[in-house]
Order: sequence, then C-alpha cells, then structure tokens
Amino acid sequence: MYCSLVTKGPPSSRRNAERGARIFLIAGLVPLLPCEAILIWSLGFDVHPHRVAYAFIVAGIFAIVGVSGLWLVYRAQVKRASTLASEGEPRRGR
Repeated sequence: MYCSLVTKGPPSSRRNAERGARIFLIAGLVPLLPCEAILIWSLGFDVHPHRVAYAFIVAGIFAIVGVSGLWLVYRAQVKRASTLASEGEPRRGR
C-alpha cells in the first residue's frame, strides 16, 4: 500500500492484471503471423499462382477477425482489472 501511495500509480493488482492481459494478447498474436503466411502460401502460390490477390484478401479477413477477437478479450480483461481495482481488492481468508 505504501508503494502505491508513493508512486501514485495504479495498484499492483491492476498492474498485474493488465500485464496478464498483455501476455494473453501477445501469446494470441504470435501464432497468427505464421498462420497468415501458411494461408497465403496454400491459397495463392501453391495451388494456383494467379490467385495471389484472392489469397491476400482471405488472409487479411482472417487477420482482422483474429486480431479483433483478441483485442476484445484484452479490453475485457483490462476493464475487469480496472473495476476490481476501483472497488478494492476482496480480502481472502479472513
């Protein structure tokens, strides 16, 4: 408690929850890039070399849906962390 009063930053529970949300977001984005490359290769270059534009359009739609879903989950976790921090942490045990 003293540390949060001195630094005037968010409580440690909120920082930990936001950090956990960022870790979840990064962990979801990391496999998205190789999946995009595989999708473009399999749809455009491997089967029909003249369908490259189609492959990029499908991969772009896939990226938008994937990133927006991860962003919604990230925002929900950050909002939950901020509401828990504003209400105060529930006491455990006693």
